[in-house]
Amino acid sequence: MALLGSMLIIVQLSMVVLLGAAIFTPIASAAQALLPQAKPGCPEKCGNLTIPYPFGIGDGCYLRPEFNITCNQASTHPTYLTRTNVSITNFNFDEAELQIAHAAAYSCHDARGNKIPSNSGSDSVYYLMLPPLYTISETKNKLFVIGCETFAFLDFGIADPTLDGTNSIRGYSVAACDNLTSNNKVPYTCSGVGCTKSVLVAGLITFEIILSYLNRFGEQNRNKTKWFYKEYPCSYAFLVEDSKFTYAPNTSFQQLSNNKQLPVVINWEVGDDPCDVVGKSNNSSCKGNSKCVDRSIVPGKPGYICKCLDGYHGNPYLTDGCQDINQCETLSSNPCNNGTCHNLDGSYYCKCNSGYRNQDPKTCIPGTKNTALKISLGMLVNFILLAAIYI
Repeated sequence: MALLGSMLIIVQLSMVVLLGAAIFTPIASAAQALLPQAKPGCPEKCGNLTIPYPFGIGDGCYLRPEFNITCNQASTHPTYLTRTNVSITNFNFDEAELQIAHAAAYSCHDARGNKIPSNSGSDSVYYLMLPPLYTISETKNKLFVIGCETFAFLDFGIADPTLDGTNSIRGYSVAACDNLTSNNKVPYTCSGVGCTKSVLVAGLITFEIILSYLNRFGEQNRNKTKWFYKEYPCSYAFLVEDSKFTYAPNTSFQQLSNNKQLPVVINWEVGDDPCDVVGKSNNSSCKGNSKCVDRSIVPGKPGYICKCLDGYHGNPYLTDGCQDINQCETLSSNPCNNGTCHNLDGSYYCKCNSGYRNQDPKTCIPGTKNTALKISLGMLVNFILLAAIYI
C-alpha cells in the first residue's frame, strides 16, 4: 500500500483475477445515431465506428487539433487520436467519454520463477499519455497488478492548473503470494493474494507502469510457490474499465494471455472555460437548441461540454444538429392521459377528451373543457332574462 502526499493509491494484496471478455460495445443511442454526426462533407465512419463532431477525420473536419482522428483500416481497432496514437473503440457522447483499447504490461517466468527475456524488451512497460482536454477517468477505471511477487513501479502525471503543467507522482503496487493456501489454491476474492486492485485519482494525463519481479524470500520461497509459476507463468499490470472486468480465478491468466488489449475510459471536454464565460463570448461551440454544461475533468480547472436542450436530440456541436423529438411518437406510451398528444417544437401539449380539461398543457383533469364558454353563455342568458323582465 502506497501513500504519496495527497495522492492515495489504495493497494490491497489481493488474489488472482479474471478478465472477462473485454467488451467494446457501441454506446450511442439509436435515436441519435440516425441523425448526422459528422461535419457536413466529412467522413462519418471509420470501420463500424461513427465519428461524432467535434471529432473528425481529415483537415477541416474536427473542431480542434486534439480531436483529429486517424482512420487506419489495416488495424484491429482502426481509429486513433492522431497526436497520441491511442486506439479508440467507442464514444459515449452524452457523457463526454471515449473508450480506448490499451495493452497490458506483462512479464513471464519459467517454472522456478526466473524471468523469461522478452523479444521486444518493452512488454513489461505500460505507458499512456494524453493531450490537453483529456484525462483518464478515475471513476470508471481501476488499476490491477496480478501475479506472484510482482512489483509494479508507478509514475503518473496529474494536470496541475496552478502550475499550468503536470505534477509528477511516483508510487508502487505489489501483488504478493507468500500467504498462498497450503492446497495450492488461490482465493476467490481479490483481497489478499496474487493481485492488487487500486483506485485512481482525478486529473490523470499520463500513466506509466514498469513491471518487475520482487524476490523477497529467495530460493526457499521459490520452491514453495513454483506451482504458481507453472500454472500461471505470466504477471500483468494494467488499467481497465471496471465494469468490463470480471473475476474468475480459474481462467483469468489464460484470458489475459489470449487478449492483452483492455478497455479504458477517457474523459474529454470541448473547451477549458466555464459556461458563464462561454455565454458572454462569441466562441461557444454549442449550436442551436443546445446548452453549455460545466465539466471539470481536472480538479480546480474549469471546462465545458454541450448538450441538446430537453425535447431535442442529436449533435449539439453541429449547426442544426439538435433536432426536435416527437415525443408523441417516441415515448413508450401516450403521455397524455385522457387526451390526445400533439407535438410542439421541443415539447408537446395534450388536447383533452370530452369531460376533461387542461390543468396545464400536458395534464388533463376531470371537468368540462369549455368552462369559459359556458360561463359566458350563462351570463348572456341571465342578461336576456333580466332584459325581458324590465321591458
